Amino acid sequence: SLPVHPTQLYECLLLAVLFCVLLRLTDRWGTAGSSVLATLGSYAVLRFFIEFLRADNALVLGRLTFTQLVCIALLSGCVMVMTAARRRA
Repeated sequence: SLPVHPTQLYECLLLAVLFCVLLRLTDRWGTAGSSVLATLGSYAVLRFFIEFLRADNALVLGRLTFTQLVCIALLSGCVMVMTAARRRA
């Protein structure tokens, strides 16, 4: 077997850091929807980069896996919703 990165451990540690950061920033957001979008967008970015270290995923588009494409779509959706909400306000 080839040596691999402990991506589950990396993800667990990064999610703990993300939790602490988002918890500190919660007071600055006006609505619950903003914190949900920030959480989803942050997780999409985190998971996108973790996927580069995983060795068990098949490549779908160039060097990107299916999960990375889903992360790109999720982050794009979060950005579009945040932009639309700010334009309304």
